Amino acid sequence: MFKLTLTSGERKAIDWVGGRYATGYDLYHLLWCECHDMNEDEEWDSEEDIIFNLPYSQQAEFYSLCEQEEFLFPCFGPTLVDKLWNVCCGLNGDGTQPKAISEKF
Repeated sequence: MFKLTLTSGERKAIDWVGGRYATGYDLYHLLWCECHDMNEDEEWDSEEDIIFNLPYSQQAEFYSLCEQEEFLFPCFGPTLVDKLWNVCCGLNGDGTQPKAISEKF
């Protein structure tokens, strides 16, 4: 399982992109609706960081969304781009290997 921690500002950037690119509404839907451990206290627009747990089965969909934008991640700052790129490369958002993968080596 891949972990991706997004700050409030990074989530606002995804909101701002909206329907212009696949890394807007489609990414929001994947993360919030399919990869978020629903905690009643968490809201997408909260000021707190939110950790998303992306199952291996969803990584291909995540990759596909980013591939549609040719991995350019339009309108995102460098920190968010790095996090998204890491997940596309099979790493956690912070650049570490997911536990199940790192245990094999």
